[in-house]
Amino acid sequence: MYIVQIASECAPVAKVGGLGDVVYGLSRELQVRGNHVEVVLPMYDCMHHDQIWGLQKVYHDLWVPWYSGFVHCSVWYGEVHGLHCYFIDPHSQDNFFNRSRYDQWLEIRDTNFTQLDHKGDNLKGAPLPNPGNKFGTVGAVACDAQGNLAAGTSTGGMTNKRFGRIGDSPVIGAGTYANNATCAISCTGHGEYFLRAVVAHDISCLMEYKNLSLQEACNVVVKEKLVKMGGEGGLIAVDAKGNHDFCFNSAGMYRAMRNSEGKEVVAFYGK
Repeated sequence: MYIVQIASECAPVAKVGGLGDVVYGLSRELQVRGNHVEVVLPMYDCMHHDQIWGLQKVYHDLWVPWYSGFVHCSVWYGEVHGLHCYFIDPHSQDNFFNRSRYDQWLEIRDTNFTQLDHKGDNLKGAPLPNPGNKFGTVGAVACDAQGNLAAGTSTGGMTNKRFGRIGDSPVIGAGTYANNATCAISCTGHGEYFLRAVVAHDISCLMEYKNLSLQEACNVVVKEKLVKMGGEGGLIAVDAKGNHDFCFNSAGMYRAMRNSEGKEVVAFYGK
């Protein structure tokens, strides 16, 4: 099979691990199983170029479709420990620059504050926090016809976060969890509190050991336990019977649901 992986980074050329390790490990495993694998990556200055063999420019004047227009770029080719890799090098960074996010970072760059990816979010440590929180995580939970459950969570993290910070999203049991016997959970909020409270797994345990319903368990953890700790945020959840719950202790949380019967729910604020 001919497989092309498009990713933001790939170990060992990546500056940091995480996703890069996953992309590299998966690519090598597919390759070992007899597949032809190629990886498409962005070219950036802090890559470990010493890990790329035979790096050469193969296209200099290439126009790539980008939303309603095109991006002018060059393409480089090299091998990373036996993996065939193509590196996209745009001639201009204008398409990847977000002025509002950059200005947000400038405002708190020289402080000890951290902030989620909306400008109106609480500054942790600020004397007058803004109660109108909107969290920027993207998460999903699902239940299939056989009652199998799944959960996934992705986030941009915290603005001005320290190097090496790991939030709750990638930590199974904290920001993401699924158990066919109980529920699937995806969380959003200030991750340090969700880590301390082991939010997603705690909800599953309340359902399994105390026989609480999905909604009851979510309320105990999000509206009682987290609030006592000073943690803000929320979650989406579904159980093996297809019951769903949106639970949050902030002013709002962007959320939506659709089931096999065609019922749809889309909401931003309120209950």
